[in-house]
Amino acid sequence: MRSLLALALALLPVVSAAESAPPATPLLRRMVVVGDSILAGFSSGGWVGRGKAGQRDSAPAVLAHQAGVTLPQPLISAPGFPPPLEIKDRNQNGRLDPGEVYRTLPGLGFRSQVHQAGRNLAVPGEDTKTVFDRVNANDLIDALVHGRVPDGRDLLKFMILGVPVRSDAVSQITRARDLKPGFIVVWLGNNDVLGMATRTNPAAESTTPAAFAVRFCRLLDELADGGAPMAVATLPDVTG
Repeated sequence: MRSLLALALALLPVVSAAESAPPATPLLRRMVVVGDSILAGFSSGGWVGRGKAGQRDSAPAVLAHQAGVTLPQPLISAPGFPPPLEIKDRNQNGRLDPGEVYRTLPGLGFRSQVHQAGRNLAVPGEDTKTVFDRVNANDLIDALVHGRVPDGRDLLKFMILGVPVRSDAVSQITRARDLKPGFIVVWLGNNDVLGMATRTNPAAESTTPAAFAVRFCRLLDELADGGAPMAVATLPDVTG
């Protein structure tokens, strides 16, 4: 009797967890994410897998958890790429003074699982122009061999889309097609309007609504070629 009671008590947490776990949503089992820093889990000026607001807490990760599915992400090891900024009230005056927002950890992280392809393809800093740009390993290696410093955005993009290393040039769009998604989440265009939004000046952005519409429609058309349903987030009207 005691053995049965002990077994029942041992299984109780397992049964409770199984009963409370959300049922899997079949449509989202092969979800692919296309976007920028918001969907990538970039926060506090940094990007890291685990942190106070890291990739594991990104909106797509929360969506996958709620849907009961797995979303492989290009998780970045500590301290991050780059490490997130922190606020330290050094003089304990209760106010934010110059120099009290800084990166507390030195160095840079890298992909923690280099043999796993992610399905969260969102690239921090991406906009409706750069989303069509492709990167490949050969160009980056050639730059290093000839003493040139590769563009930081290209390095970041390659770390997300080109690892595991592949021979062909890649973009978010080409990788989304390759992954044959069952569902696509898209939120892109925030960086197109960021300048005018942060300066509260519509004239700060040279892109016209018509030009933005052309690029955005092209993005959606190319993603729609695979036939997967999509959820597309909208942008606020920053023109007033």
